[in-house]
Amino acid sequence: MKKFLFACILITSIPVYSQIKKIFFKDYIWDVGLGIGASNYLGDIGGYDGPQNDNSIKDLHFKSTSFSLNAFARQRLTEQVSLKFDFTWARIKGADSLTQNWPERYARNLSFRTDIIEASIQSQLYILILNNLGKEPYIAGLYSYIGGGIGAMYYNPQARYNGKWRDLQPLNTEGKENQYLRFSPTIPLSFGMVFEWRSKYVRPKKNMSNSGSMYSNGSKNKIQKAKSSHSNLNKMNRDSRRKRSNKYTIFGKRKEPNKNSYRTHRLGIDFCYRITFTDYLDDISTDYPDLEEMDETSRNLSSRSTEVINDPRSGGIPIENYTTQGSPRGDPTDNDDFITITLTYSFNLNINNMKESFKRMKNLQLEESLLFFRKRKKD
Repeated sequence: MKKFLFACILITSIPVYSQIKKIFFKDYIWDVGLGIGASNYLGDIGGYDGPQNDNSIKDLHFKSTSFSLNAFARQRLTEQVSLKFDFTWARIKGADSLTQNWPERYARNLSFRTDIIEASIQSQLYILILNNLGKEPYIAGLYSYIGGGIGAMYYNPQARYNGKWRDLQPLNTEGKENQYLRFSPTIPLSFGMVFEWRSKYVRPKKNMSNSGSMYSNGSKNKIQKAKSSHSNLNKMNRDSRRKRSNKYTIFGKRKEPNKNSYRTHRLGIDFCYRITFTDYLDDISTDYPDLEEMDETSRNLSSRSTEVINDPRSGGIPIENYTTQGSPRGDPTDNDDFITITLTYSFNLNINNMKESFKRMKNLQLEESLLFFRKRKKD
């Protein structure tokens, strides 16, 4: 499974490396946005009701679903490749009490919540492009993509104890010999769809009578000619666009791209699976330590089986299974991973148009300054 995931990363990264130099020499469209969604995790707590827990999607416990928030900036490198800079805050949680048909897991009685802060760089490869949707030409488009990248995260496992959330990492719940860092690299792998559209802008009509006009007759004629010319040009552009068919591609380059197809708004849904390099997102990995050498808080959070010892769902399993040094507390053979599903909105920034606007503003300010100094000089 992981070999397949690494292959996906390699496939999505190759186009980025071939185009990365163009970032510094060409102007492409950027979009910036926010996202809100749900998160869950695959690890040593909760999961499938039975001993065949194998860290697959079937081990997700939907009652453990929590929230995720993210902010991102994305640059379109080519027609089919984007580079995304992502910042995510996700919360994951789990509890053995949610596993009803596995007495050994229920009797262990561990629970946690973990806040994760992740920063990542991801490349996105557009595998489907529907570029001409809607009643008007190129007013909307639909994209589907796969992505992969690299990232780094900070995480902080906690457990509720005596009415308060306590940080678990400083307590060394599996002994000082199993201390871990709260930082880890990540490999985000994503799949998603983006719907893109532009807002229609209708220029208000000016009702100007001859008596109240601020223009002279000569100026009026020039304005009318300019409007007529502009109207004819727009009509020609509309006719030429209507003749084009609805172009789309699957793993191919779009034909006849429209340079005026700049769209402002993007609404998307993103499914992202994060591979991590730690087994301690839930503070559980190896065996029970020597509880006698621990302080009271650490001991009570390392082994919590005494809290459900009289519960029939614990199956009457001997308490020694969860208090003896060396007894299995978790499964060190698999690392923990987490998943987010996010609804996103972003706003496109047309760098070329912005530069032209700034240039026009600068020229206008320069002309006004020259007129001011000329007038002052005459006075």
